[in-house]
Amino acid sequence: MPNPSNARAPLVGLTTRGEALVTSLDRVDAAVLRAVSRGLEADALAVTAATLRSLREAFETKMRWAPAAAAAGGKR
Repeated sequence: MPNPSNARAPLVGLTTRGEALVTSLDRVDAAVLRAVSRGLEADALAVTAATLRSLREAFETKMRWAPAAAAAGGKR
C-alpha cells in the first residue's frame, strides 16, 4: 500500500487471512505456555521472566548497534 510519508517505501501489512493465522498462533502459544508452566512455582516463573526480560533488553541495546563487535567479544 502507498506510504504517505515516502513514496519509494511502500507500507506492508497482513492480509485478513494472515491476521487470522496470527490470532490462531497466539492461542496455541498461550496454551503451550500454560501446559509447560503447569506445576512450576510462581516465584520460579517470575525470576525466569525477569531474567529473560533482562537478556532481551541487553540484546536490543547492545547487539542492535554493534553486533559484529559484540560477537567478537567487544573487539573489532
